[in-house]
Amino acid sequence: MKIIHRVCISTTGNVGVRKKIEELGIHMKPSGYGRHILLNYFDISEDDPRWAKVTQVLSSSAIRSTTTRTVFTEEEIASAEWVRIGPDFVLGYPMPALDGSWRDTSFNAGEECSVCGIGRKQTAPIHLKGDPRLGKNDFMAINWTFDFFARLEVFGVLSERGVEGVEPAPAIHDGLLAPIETIKQLKVLEEHSPCIIDDNLVRDQKPCEHVKYNLLTRGKLKFSRDVFNNVPDLVRTHEWFGSGHMAFQLVLASAKFVTIYMERGWKGLLLYPVDLI
Repeated sequence: MKIIHRVCISTTGNVGVRKKIEELGIHMKPSGYGRHILLNYFDISEDDPRWAKVTQVLSSSAIRSTTTRTVFTEEEIASAEWVRIGPDFVLGYPMPALDGSWRDTSFNAGEECSVCGIGRKQTAPIHLKGDPRLGKNDFMAINWTFDFFARLEVFGVLSERGVEGVEPAPAIHDGLLAPIETIKQLKVLEEHSPCIIDDNLVRDQKPCEHVKYNLLTRGKLKFSRDVFNNVPDLVRTHEWFGSGHMAFQLVLASAKFVTIYMERGWKGLLLYPVDLI
């Protein structure tokens, strides 16, 4: 397990900082393209011998590590009892428009909390702009809702291997108002009981009665082990995550799903081991 920091530095200033970073032998990459490159960035893990010097350079400036993530080894993933699945390939948005009308088309618009967004439920197939180009990916997620979709052959394999708790649901081509033929939604059917251990989580601060957590970026999520007896192979968390009005439940997957995913060499998801205590 490694803790990775992504540091972004403006291309129009911070010349001294960028020079010190480059002197450490760190190559910065452009964020954007052409005239639109406003930032350079680099990734560095906390076990990198240069990390201490990077923090010294950053502490003397206004620059901070903008994002942190945890990366697990294949061995850690393969040996996990349960994992959280996250998107590695995100493409597009729910339709029919970016003005929020997608909530009326596919979700229970107006029934979720107006402050934190908790309580959103899917009521109809999700509309996408068109037939997505997955490239080498077998799975994809969409922005805002982070629902997962997969190639049709994925569902055949999951069914053959007895993976429970998920079914293929149609995705709608919003222009043609017809089902997309190349993918279906990976619709997770059940929600587990409350079981999160939140001593390493930060609650999103919203003025309402709901509890919502910021997504964990360091280490592992922790859950009570006894809740995972006799649950299907894919299940949604009872707990909600996100910030502002964005709220979503995480998807957890059993070792059976992980084994199939790794054996088949599928792409498009990130697998994060969780601890059962």
